[in-house]
Amino acid sequence: MIHPSEHTKGETSLKHNTEKVDLDTMRRGYQEMAALNLSLSKLYFEVEREVESYYDHATECE
Repeated sequence: MIHPSEHTKGETSLKHNTEKVDLDTMRRGYQEMAALNLSLSKLYFEVEREVESYYDHATECE
């Protein structure tokens, strides 16, 4: 028979492991999203600069 204190330790350990896995999963997800967000930001920055260049060129032609 399992002593009640051992049962509680097991539950605490399981809960701690589950929380650690959840935190690791969240951390990995945030890191992946950070990389994606940085890539998108770079892309949109380049696109915006290109559009600005077109506007500048169109203004010069007028």
